[in-house]
Amino acid sequence: MQSPASLRSLLMAAAVMASSAMGAATPVSAAETAPSASVFPSPPSAEHVVYLATGETVAPEDAPPIIDGDVFASEETSPNSKRSFINSCKNCVAAADWVGCYCRTANGNDVWTQLDLDNCLVNNRGKLEWRRNGGFSSTCSDVYWMPPSRISVGACMDGSGSYTYNSIDLNERVHNYNGVLGCDVPN
Repeated sequence: MQSPASLRSLLMAAAVMASSAMGAATPVSAAETAPSASVFPSPPSAEHVVYLATGETVAPEDAPPIIDGDVFASEETSPNSKRSFINSCKNCVAAADWVGCYCRTANGNDVWTQLDLDNCLVNNRGKLEWRRNGGFSSTCSDVYWMPPSRISVGACMDGSGSYTYNSIDLNERVHNYNGVLGCDVPN
């Protein structure tokens, strides 16, 4: 059995090869796009927080602009478009506890970004729910991508010794924050 780190590397390599074949941009490493962890403020005490793939946790009003397709989402746009990371991200893959995509930035570039879903989801008695630092992967396994925007989990412990099948639509709370995936979750 492969370790999660080696599995992640294999899947990222596969995504890069598939994207290269389709003419996607070259991936940008986290070191190139994210400031050091020491510049991040303490987590906000808001009712909801945005956890960004860079490791930063901010209040929703302090998050970078949400990108929807080639335009910035705004209050005037439909509620669904504001939650549609899938309209501005492509070639998504999911495994173990993460989802990764090439996402559009405000200047039109597509950059690789990965979001640790353990910071967004919890297993509540066999049901996936949105919660900050939920750590769902400690009790769920067999995660895979279901286009256009769902992840499927083959087995989540339900507390009674049984396992349940689960899926959740990431469009509910995952957004493209100017080329960085993030989730807006209850604090």
